[in-house]
Amino acid sequence: MAHVIDYKEAGFDSVLDELEWRGLISQSTDRERLAETLDGDPITYYCGFDPTAPSLHIGNLVQLIIMRHLQAAGHHPIALVGGATGLIGDPRQSGERVLNSKDIVAGWCDRLRAQIGEVLVQDGANPVRFVSNYDWTASMNVIDFLRDVGKNFRLGTMLSKDIVARRLNSEEGISFTEFSYQVLQGNDYLHLYDNFDCVLELGGSDQWGNLTSGLDLIHKVRGVNVNVMASPIITDANGKKFGKSEGNAVWLDPTMLSPYRFYQSGSTARTPRWKACSRPSRSCRNRRLNASWRAPPRIQAPARPSVCSHGRSRASCTARMPHGRPSRRPRRSSDAAATWRPSAWTRLKRRSTASRSRTKREPRSSPQPRSASV
Repeated sequence: MAHVIDYKEAGFDSVLDELEWRGLISQSTDRERLAETLDGDPITYYCGFDPTAPSLHIGNLVQLIIMRHLQAAGHHPIALVGGATGLIGDPRQSGERVLNSKDIVAGWCDRLRAQIGEVLVQDGANPVRFVSNYDWTASMNVIDFLRDVGKNFRLGTMLSKDIVARRLNSEEGISFTEFSYQVLQGNDYLHLYDNFDCVLELGGSDQWGNLTSGLDLIHKVRGVNVNVMASPIITDANGKKFGKSEGNAVWLDPTMLSPYRFYQSGSTARTPRWKACSRPSRSCRNRRLNASWRAPPRIQAPARPSVCSHGRSRASCTARMPHGRPSRRPRRSSDAAATWRPSAWTRLKRRSTASRSRTKREPRSSPQPRSASV
């Protein structure tokens, strides 16, 4: 479980101020309404994680950091592991996803829950709640899905989503399966609102179109304004996204990526944003505010004895090594500064240097012509 300091102890007025200072919010619904929601009584919020791979990656870690800070502030987290949406796969920048079998997706769901549990608190007064959208989606038939959910979505709005529009203009196009992903995600938000009073959804900024689908659905069906908050995308030094679809995912599973490689990959990320996301508290601005920060131990060299191995003070020792140089340059201590004199090697070197300097300064006399030998 990750250790996170409460925003008050870190010196912030609200948890929203801390998240904004860290650069963890790139987009959100109305800021004043969001601040009022987070500053009031504890709320329920959720974030979805699709098991399209056997491990979470560094982009998911940003979402977990936000969830952990909100949990430390007293709000109630829900971690949705997409047993249903993992069978579909959300649209990516190019190409269709490979559909995995139900057994593989179910096994990956268990692995993702274990990784999420290492960051969020699972016991105590405010534990994380794990849910799977397969539980309420698998029982729906096609007729009920189209009548109860699909009727509330407008085709023009769905086509205007950035990722959908990009796929439609590409050579690969987009299938109805991936096109309907936003409808499933919107239905998840509606289900969590009805059953757990969830009023905040988290996600990455590249998922903004899918995030707002649930926002619009709840407003249209229940007449309530809920909130959505998106985090920035973690990119490398060249501005390329770290992710599964890009083929450069930085996995959290140490069997898929060693901790050393993870550290190296993190060091190549755009440092101001990534370091702000991964800082333990506001202590990077003022370390005294962070009770968990401890200065690293300073490694001090052992104290040198004042007497060398020859029984004389180190300041006056001129013991030599086989090649003629002194074994150690004498340290000028306060008591031996008056009696200290350079070693013979140093004096010889100084004389030779001075001799060369005088030779350079003295003008050379013009050479006399040699007399012809008889």
